[in-house]
Amino acid sequence: MRLILPISLLLTALCVPAWAQTPEQAFELPLKTAHEAQTVSDKALALQVNQWLPEQGAVELSLISPRLDQLRLELNGQPLPLTAEPRVTVPLNPQEIASLKLFQLNAAGEVESSTSLELDPRQWAPRQYQWSLQDHQVVGQQLNSILIQAPDYPRQPAKLQLDLDGQNVYQTQVQPSQQILVPPIKLSPGSHQLRYRVSNAWGSSVSAETTVHYLGVEPPAQTFVLVDKYQFSLYWVEKGKLKKIYPVATGRPRTPTPVGKFVVGLREVMNPPTTDWGARRMRIHRPEQYPHHWAGYAIHGTNRPNSIGTEASHGCLRMFNEDVMELFEQLPTGTPVLIEEKSKVDIDKVRTPAGKK
Repeated sequence: MRLILPISLLLTALCVPAWAQTPEQAFELPLKTAHEAQTVSDKALALQVNQWLPEQGAVELSLISPRLDQLRLELNGQPLPLTAEPRVTVPLNPQEIASLKLFQLNAAGEVESSTSLELDPRQWAPRQYQWSLQDHQVVGQQLNSILIQAPDYPRQPAKLQLDLDGQNVYQTQVQPSQQILVPPIKLSPGSHQLRYRVSNAWGSSVSAETTVHYLGVEPPAQTFVLVDKYQFSLYWVEKGKLKKIYPVATGRPRTPTPVGKFVVGLREVMNPPTTDWGARRMRIHRPEQYPHHWAGYAIHGTNRPNSIGTEASHGCLRMFNEDVMELFEQLPTGTPVLIEEKSKVDIDKVRTPAGKK
């Protein structure tokens, strides 16, 4: 009668060396099968992954047997040279499954029992990392506090490379579960592509990218508006992300739109929407004057759409009615509004998820 015993019971029953039982010394590799090894006779025989050797493109195995001098090990049907040592280094092809089979032989060289183990190196590829950046996030000139979190698995170190607009700005070795704080990165005004790539010694890699924007100012809040008078543009930032860029009309030379810091005050639905105020009006105030004094400036719609993109108002910021109606729903009272004579950022170098109006 052939008795099949679980490998855990066999290891407990035998006087297995400490190095073969210590989990800290064993590297966890993904298995194609649901178990690491299967003993097919009443003889104690097992294959155990001891450590990976990526620099050599190999894996080190522990051979568990009562007679180490009477073993045969095959890799994908081909015999491997063995000594009477309990450890063996096996070369692996990272692009194919490694089918390992260990045979216990008798004195006549006949097979008494066998056990098998299958490893799939293709499953050892790095997994996606998590980072603290949102896509289309608006940041300051100094890109600080980028946190990158390595996953728990696979349990092997990897190389992390961070590129800014195609140029490498940071790289390091990463351990499983490690959290990396990237040193500050200085940005020029405009949109930038950040990309990380994680690769391991087996040649497998994974990557991800995101777009960040430096609008030439330090963000005053998570939600705010930036107006560039020179380019007749209004940048809408919501919850830290650049949502859209709208065209606007600004004040005439004799009645210029004031520059500086403002906040959104009273928000009004204009009725009828066919007046010079258009469909919506959002009053803007100097922070130190809000809410007690309003100087008469506002972000509003217009019944003169041809004026958008020109110096046409008495100092207000005009928008297309459909645009101001959309923005009206997104800007609560107290939202910061920054108005600049000429922004540091070139609108043609800014990419938004919704594009430009």
